[in-house]
Amino acid sequence: MGGFRAAAEQIHLLFADEDEHYTDSLVRLDREQYIDYCLRKAGYQGIYFIEKQLTGKGGYRVIMGNPASADAYCYQAPSGGWFFTKKSVPRETEGKRVFCRHNSPEEVTGRIFSMLKNQGGLSMAFVMEPEVFAELYQDQTAGEELRNLLETVKNSIFLLVSSMKADESFPVFTERKEVFGGTFFRKFKKVFATEGHFRFYEELKNELGDGFHLWNQMKREELYRMLQYLWLTERSWQKLPVGTLERGAEFLYAWCHQPELETPKGLRLPEKSQRNLGELRKCLKGQPEAFAESLSEWKRTERVEAKLWYPAFSETADVRRLRQGIREIAGPERQRLVWKLGRVTEIMVCHWSDFRKLERPGLQEMLQKMEELKEENCHSSELAERVLDYLYYSFRSEGQYDSNEVYQMKCDCHREIVRCTAMVARMEKLHEKRQETIRKNEQEFAQRRQELKEQCERDPVYGEVYRRMKEKTLEPGVATDYQMDISQKKGVLVSLQKTIRTEKQYMISGQEEIALQKNSIEKLDLVLKELMAEKNPTALASILNRAGIMLKEQGSMEQKAQNALKEAASLFEKEASFLKEEKKTEETDREVWYV
Repeated sequence: MGGFRAAAEQIHLLFADEDEHYTDSLVRLDREQYIDYCLRKAGYQGIYFIEKQLTGKGGYRVIMGNPASADAYCYQAPSGGWFFTKKSVPRETEGKRVFCRHNSPEEVTGRIFSMLKNQGGLSMAFVMEPEVFAELYQDQTAGEELRNLLETVKNSIFLLVSSMKADESFPVFTERKEVFGGTFFRKFKKVFATEGHFRFYEELKNELGDGFHLWNQMKREELYRMLQYLWLTERSWQKLPVGTLERGAEFLYAWCHQPELETPKGLRLPEKSQRNLGELRKCLKGQPEAFAESLSEWKRTERVEAKLWYPAFSETADVRRLRQGIREIAGPERQRLVWKLGRVTEIMVCHWSDFRKLERPGLQEMLQKMEELKEENCHSSELAERVLDYLYYSFRSEGQYDSNEVYQMKCDCHREIVRCTAMVARMEKLHEKRQETIRKNEQEFAQRRQELKEQCERDPVYGEVYRRMKEKTLEPGVATDYQMDISQKKGVLVSLQKTIRTEKQYMISGQEEIALQKNSIEKLDLVLKELMAEKNPTALASILNRAGIMLKEQGSMEQKAQNALKEAASLFEKEASFLKEEKKTEETDREVWYV
């Protein structure tokens, strides 16, 4: 952290949420205190926090963290008559902080100009939110004067601080282009020129370099200091060997940066998405034994290389539905889809994306399809992946790489692949149900048949009646009770055998339908590869024509597949085709059911 060097940039951006921070000597500070600490450590003598007052009389408040900063700000002699006199900037106190009030942007900027012109070698840092900076320097004259002044004053900086919520900073950067898109911010202007690119903050970091800062990254050294602080301040933690703290930091670092690493049983930790040292410390405070036990069970894997966490936009309802849908239908294999899900949701929440795309039937169709499969308790990582491939292409590629005709055809192919994959998932789910039905019926059939055999062996009269019924030699009216019991058991066995046979017939037809759908997916994948590779207009026209014919055929096949699915959904429905075969199989049934 820190590194706010004027030699690198004179306008620095810092993105940091409110959190706890720890100095080298393990003093716990809040965000504002830590910014002041880092700036003093970097050598700045005058540090000024400028904020807009939203209550009372409004205006602005300039806060100084130490007397030296206050003396430089309040009592420095102004350079011109239109600047403030000594009495115009009286200081007030609030605890240990000193602050001054101003009623207008001109008063603040005038005082800053005066200080920069008469700094006398004093290095200064002016800390404020981007919105406050935009208000102070929205006037072109003030912006140009500051730009010219910073060309001569090389040891002072402006630090613009925003949270990690992109919803707060992005509108300021894009809507106040008269400030951030002007000549004063040449590097911002280059990023705005790439409008349509979704990685705004990554591009900004590339341009600003050491002038771009990200906190709340849950780094190893931060986690280690937090554990050291716990060990020093909590008696219960002092029972742990100091040597375990370094391993503990490694474990927490892996837990924070590896989505697949679950929270150990018996250890309570905050949501990973919070990325908050304060919450983590509070959770761990009363759990030294549970933490130590988790460390003993944790096996260190290969070194974790974490990616930077950039400011993120809030999720929309559709993004949450998509995340939930993917999580529920992908099952245990969902971790391999994290990357694909991330690149789709990144587009969906980015303010530079075309929001009309998010209201298209395509997105809603995919969300509905996943919700339907969830209701059917159908899991398919293949379907989840196909949905994400379709959404990524349809969001990212319109008007970018392909002609409109090719784009529409690719979207149609992707959508048809999703439909076929969903059909395969449903048929395979029914296939599993049928297998279970057959297994249970075969088990019951074997059990009942064995019971019939054992009863014949136990009761000679029962066995004789059974033998004569089988040979059709039993005289009418003889042993009617036995005849009724045997007939009833025979009926149950006949019913079980018919169910088994029907289910096997359904399984055969279902497997044929699954093979047909998978073959269609392979053909459509081939079309997509050809459309991606081919650039010759004539060849493209031929592929598009062939793809159109294939999709028409798929349309007629879809109705057949839907009918097959509806038919298969009735597990015990009697179909006409099987009723016709009953007479042919009646004699076979009669022989099979007897022992």
